[in-house]
Amino acid sequence: MAVVVGDSPLKDISGTIDELVFKKYKDKTVVTRRPSRSRKKNSPLQQLSCSRFKEASRYARSILRDPVKREHYRKLAVKLKKHCAYNVIISEYMLRVSIEAKDVKASTRGRARIVLTATKKGFKVKQVDVKLTSSTGAVLSSGQARQINSTDWVYTSNMPFSHPCILTVTAIDAFDQASIEKITFPLAPLSP
Repeated sequence: MAVVVGDSPLKDISGTIDELVFKKYKDKTVVTRRPSRSRKKNSPLQQLSCSRFKEASRYARSILRDPVKREHYRKLAVKLKKHCAYNVIISEYMLRVSIEAKDVKASTRGRARIVLTATKKGFKVKQVDVKLTSSTGAVLSSGQARQINSTDWVYTSNMPFSHPCILTVTAIDAFDQASIEKITFPLAPLSP
């Protein structure tokens, strides 16, 4: 990188000449080579991320056409300290739901009460489905969890507790995107 100094006629120029790029940096004119384009192909994960971002961008533009929704997201942007409503919509679309088992209570009567936390950094989670399987893969119980507050969901099941279980939790967000988390834990009888 070279800096243009003195009374050179190039000191006020910006743009490109052949392979040279002239640009302003603070109060100086800087000359650099044109950056070379990477010939490396994107990995499948990068391609998936790019396509999800394109979907999010398309969705954000469609939402912002509705004045009522635009105002809702504008207020949400102020609340979340984001730059604009568009950024809030993109963030909401791209974020996955975070799922964890908060509390598991089992009894000798064969019932389990599982409290789950499903959050998406200030955004709503629409539905939480739970499937309990044995370590051999047999489905012991499945159903929909009931929401008890803004982040917590409870699932009550009738099932045997004689072996470790795998809890598969599927959380659906406002965009009908599923986040799946598998939690393995031994359920042992606690109290009658």
